[in-house]
Amino acid sequence: MQFRHRFTRLLTVIAALSTLTLTASAWAQDPPKGKESKAVTKALNKVDKQLLSRSPEKARQLLEPVMADNDPRVGAALGQILILEENYDEGVAKLKTAAKKSDDPLVSLALGDGQVAAGQKGQAKSAFDKAAEQAEAILAEDSADADARFALGAAQRRQKQYDEAISNLNQARAADAGNPRIPFELGMAKMAKGENQAAFDALSQAIELYSGYAYAYYYRALAANQINRKDITVNDLDRFLALAPNAPEAPKAQRILQAARG
Repeated sequence: MQFRHRFTRLLTVIAALSTLTLTASAWAQDPPKGKESKAVTKALNKVDKQLLSRSPEKARQLLEPVMADNDPRVGAALGQILILEENYDEGVAKLKTAAKKSDDPLVSLALGDGQVAAGQKGQAKSAFDKAAEQAEAILAEDSADADARFALGAAQRRQKQYDEAISNLNQARAADAGNPRIPFELGMAKMAKGENQAAFDALSQAIELYSGYAYAYYYRALAANQINRKDITVNDLDRFLALAPNAPEAPKAQRILQAARG
């Protein structure tokens, strides 16, 4: 039981870095108002894959053609890139500016994740609360909005409201089956509850939807380790370290990998 408590606390501490890229795919969809630049949408589609694969340099190169655009999605994407580059102060500043310009709950969610990564947990709580409020406001007008439903579930996970998060994320998955972030978030919520087999299954779906999802491999490896699937643990940690050799979790991944190999 003591190990389980330590494991759950560890997930809470390190989850922020793994989820910084969760908003890019949603931003890459054409927004309902149709005001955002299609060039930005096209660029973000490409940036998104690089962020999930923890390749900030490639993501920056792909964002460069639209960097001068005033669309807050561009500023938020740049903020995420800076956080991955460990330029926390500038990254959080970019995310704050984007959040002020936008009522998109996914922008507020990204700000909160950036603040957690920068060690600003008190401020992050306010950002997550705002993300939930913004998502609820959107859902009050359109309960079928998959992005808002996802944002609400993701914010609730960060607020440790796991049952509510799982409910909303399941609804989001039913409406948007192709978004790998939804099963990723479900996996994280299930793991926080100690439901490691369910977490493993959800994270496997995230990987099926996007095979370059670095942190899906990392967290599936942790879940696999808990259910005595050492073969998957070894495979996934090898894959994670190949994708993200400089990630903050890399030293821990190496230790678990060595233990799993005996």
